[in-house]
Amino acid sequence: MATKDKGLKCHKRQHLPAKKRSSTKLLQTAFLAAFADSNFNISEACRQIKIDRRTFYRWHKTSTFRQQLDDVMQSRIDLAESALVRNIQSGDTASIIFFLKTIGKSRGYIEAEKVKTGEAPARKAIEILDLLISGSIDAIEAALRFSREGLPLPEALKLLLAKVMPPEPPLELPPEISEEELEARYLAGLQHGQQQQEVFVPARRAEIQQIKDELKNADSWGPSGDGSPKNNERS
Repeated sequence: MATKDKGLKCHKRQHLPAKKRSSTKLLQTAFLAAFADSNFNISEACRQIKIDRRTFYRWHKTSTFRQQLDDVMQSRIDLAESALVRNIQSGDTASIIFFLKTIGKSRGYIEAEKVKTGEAPARKAIEILDLLISGSIDAIEAALRFSREGLPLPEALKLLLAKVMPPEPPLELPPEISEEELEARYLAGLQHGQQQQEVFVPARRAEIQQIKDELKNADSWGPSGDGSPKNNERS
């Protein structure tokens, strides 16, 4: 009997009236706006549009709502990346190091493991040198193995590499940016961010208020406080 009742409920959800689906869509749109307006706080967004947190998790099971929520989350990442770029342009050392350790990792900007003298790394270094002396590997491969193990290159190996490695071409540096240009770029970015804040937040609040006003006139098919449909009729 319980299985039959459960199947009946699922059947009813699949055939909800268009007005109920419209109300749910309006609530979801209101939630997404409130979510961005509340610094991506789920509890605060639920409180603003007066729904239970369980309603949010029920919505999250649908692919359409998850995609809309992901779009909002991506905008937060875009905002953080913009701030990071502004810090790099202004010469912030910590931001530059963070960028190189993450985005620039594929170019070799990684930290080598610290070596403790007299332990296993020292034995590993001797093994590599023995292979080099026996002719099993050449100087370049030996240097690569030292680098992979996070070991410093011995001076003798550096001399061998100097004989087999061609001189490196001079490093091409990007054109120097004047302090005035950096300051202008920073101010322009700051002004752009402030303009977005002044336009985006009031617009979202206006949308939320408009949706709330529309929901005031919703009939018995409108959502209740916990996100479940109202039913004024007695069974």
